[in-house]
Amino acid sequence: MQKRTVHPLTWLFRQCQSHQWMLWLAIVLSLTAAVLALGPYYVVYLIVDHLLAGDGGQHLWWLSMVALALMLGRYVCLLASVYLSHHCAFHIQYHIRRSALDRLAKTTLGFFSQKTSGELKKNLTEDIDRIEVFIAHQLPDLVASVVIPLTTFSLLLVIDARMALIALLPIPLALLCQMALFRDYQSKAEQYHESVEKLNRSVTEFVKAMPVVRLFGIGERSYTQLDRDIQSHQQYIESWTQSAGWPFALFKTVLGSGLVFMVPCGLYFWSQGTLSVSSFLLCILLGVGMLEPLFTLTLLGTYLGQVFEGVARLINIVTLPKLAENVSETPIRNFDIAFRQVDFAYEGQDTPALNQVSVSLPAGSLTALVGPSGAGKSTLAALLAGFWPLKSGEIFIGGQPLSQLSEAQRMDAMALVYQDAFVFTQTVMSNLTMGKDYPMEAVIAAAKAANAHDFICRLPDGYDTVVGQEIRLSGGEKQRLSIARAILKDAPIVVLDEPTSHSDATNQALIQSALNTLIAGKTVLIIAHRLATIQAADQILVMENGAVTDRGTHNQLIERAGWYAEMWQVSQQAQTWSMGQQTQHEEVDCA
Repeated sequence: MQKRTVHPLTWLFRQCQSHQWMLWLAIVLSLTAAVLALGPYYVVYLIVDHLLAGDGGQHLWWLSMVALALMLGRYVCLLASVYLSHHCAFHIQYHIRRSALDRLAKTTLGFFSQKTSGELKKNLTEDIDRIEVFIAHQLPDLVASVVIPLTTFSLLLVIDARMALIALLPIPLALLCQMALFRDYQSKAEQYHESVEKLNRSVTEFVKAMPVVRLFGIGERSYTQLDRDIQSHQQYIESWTQSAGWPFALFKTVLGSGLVFMVPCGLYFWSQGTLSVSSFLLCILLGVGMLEPLFTLTLLGTYLGQVFEGVARLINIVTLPKLAENVSETPIRNFDIAFRQVDFAYEGQDTPALNQVSVSLPAGSLTALVGPSGAGKSTLAALLAGFWPLKSGEIFIGGQPLSQLSEAQRMDAMALVYQDAFVFTQTVMSNLTMGKDYPMEAVIAAAKAANAHDFICRLPDGYDTVVGQEIRLSGGEKQRLSIARAILKDAPIVVLDEPTSHSDATNQALIQSALNTLIAGKTVLIIAHRLATIQAADQILVMENGAVTDRGTHNQLIERAGWYAEMWQVSQQAQTWSMGQQTQHEEVDCA
């Protein structure tokens, strides 16, 4: 976790600057309600004093009315405090969510490959929901838990200073118990959040993988990892609870032990004639409840640790580095691409993912990337798309450095189609237009070019059908929607991550036909897993260990008899393989 630069509480107050007066007023009203809560006790003390003195009459009724007014005033203050604190809490929630989502929309796209959806879900839901509970409920309670003991002690000093000091006797021992209770609390709170995030990751992965799990009949074995994470979280919670159990129980016992000291001392003072019966009774009533808010304060303290740790993680999100907001006024007139001495290493890894890569992609050409897994193919394509800032070297588009182009320029110049097409739970039209205004004729033309129009027309509401809920699309249909989206965008540069690799024969033919329409006249970079699909490429780049080790056309690479020629031979042999046929060739991953 990143190092904190500001205290979470200070940061929270900054998030409600326009409503800060409302929060402070809620705190003042809560404080007033806490003070008014002691008023009826003092009025009862006055009534008992008058009764013991034999005084009666109308003024006792007036005292009763005063006690009732104090109670009503307390409830009015509490109601107003709760209303204002909730209003402010919801404003802070809204502001933080907007800030977090805005920063996530502007940070490097590579960030999302490091964070799982389970972690981000926890940050954007659970951690922010805790803020609402803290501001709306616990902050007023926190004020009351501090003010009530101080006000009660002050009132006891007025009544009898000796009894006030005796009421404080349990505090030293209670503080020792509290120190034991909060030992290493910061590190435990961090471990708790890490445990919850890990559990969220496992649950999300288990749910997403359920079809594969059921298909292969490995339900019990697949449950092992999730069960292990659940047990680990349970064991951590049990361990924390057990270590805090005895200090917590002793702390609660000590805070409630005021009577042990106050009753015998009060009786002694009364027997000596230095303490009246009414004063004795009031001291007992106030003294017993004086330290009780400290117990509430301790409970709030344990919860505050979780709140502040969650806020610290939200601070890490809203302070993520933004993409450089370059505003280039020079239009891109040519769409050739050049990588010059590009080095890149992922954060926390010593081995570079790319090492001194220098290649050129002429405008309107088709360039294919091939190589074993981990060679750096996807990293090279991701850097071109701007997922990560370059560590060293430069990428040029039309002679202009990529780092000096605005994000809008870069995104307008590129269309990306990946293996796993993502479809939003919205209408087909929204999935195609992505919020931009296109004529209906252009949308239909793009869908037809991607061989998607026919299946769209078969949907219940055609282009207005909401997909992703009741209506679910096949993988091939999603892929064709993704290609139609790219055709509609009509970007001059196209990056493909072998979009036919997961398709059956029928869908593959349809997708290949759609791709031919998409890439016509464009500068294309394709990550190839099936070598048969790139024979006609203008150039093929062979990558190994983060470097380009060979380049040329299909025929040139075959003639050199290198890695590509070997993989081509293996792929051709694989095409002639049939069920039941034995082979002496080892399986080779050419992806």
